[in-house]
Amino acid sequence: MVTKILPLFSFLILSSNIVAQSIELFAGVGVNGFFDKNYDDGHYRSEYRSGLAKSLGLGLFGKTMLGYEMGLTVKYMEIDGGIDIEGGGLGAGFGLDVNTTIRTLEFGLFPLNLKLLKDKFELRLGMEFAYLIRGEMQGEQTGWYIDYDYSTFPPRTVTVNESKPIDSTSDDYFTDLSAFVCFKMGYTFPIGQKLELVPRLHFGFGLGKRFTDEVDSTPKNRVTMLELVARRHF
Repeated sequence: MVTKILPLFSFLILSSNIVAQSIELFAGVGVNGFFDKNYDDGHYRSEYRSGLAKSLGLGLFGKTMLGYEMGLTVKYMEIDGGIDIEGGGLGAGFGLDVNTTIRTLEFGLFPLNLKLLKDKFELRLGMEFAYLIRGEMQGEQTGWYIDYDYSTFPPRTVTVNESKPIDSTSDDYFTDLSAFVCFKMGYTFPIGQKLELVPRLHFGFGLGKRFTDEVDSTPKNRVTMLELVARRHF
């Protein structure tokens, strides 16, 4: 519980001590991809389908009361993607083939902010913490096991196949909190005395799994997005 609250608590403390120099509104669209160690050992196989990633957020950049430059962001994030896994052993096995949509509220901390080429080119490095709002999962779960038909002699070996559809929004399938290392780079176009338009690339690399142990797959995810930023300086 503490690890879930700490990023939000830190965000609020930093927000109350920052001397804002600029505020920005941004929207982004790009690609989300799940990944793991590419297991394929004969008993377990995992494959993932990429999906759409989109976001809408607000950023505040400036110096803290201690004179240290800091960037803070908050955004709504939605990612899509697919899972296709199979596993088992000699006597039983399972499969899962689903498409997922994960909606989160994300708080970002960007302690490293650099400007180059006469302040036109900017680089930002930090972390984002994603809190689950809602997760959706649709697809099919399959399984099989070896059984014996004792009506014959000797008993006949039977393979029993089972299949059931999955259409769920249960939070039991999705992790409540995920952390990302984030890198942004953009180029600034002045459009007024204190206004700027900034197209930039955003890269986010997940540090933890996006699904709980209720799902027999534990991938992380990474996103690549193109963001368009409207910024105003104070």
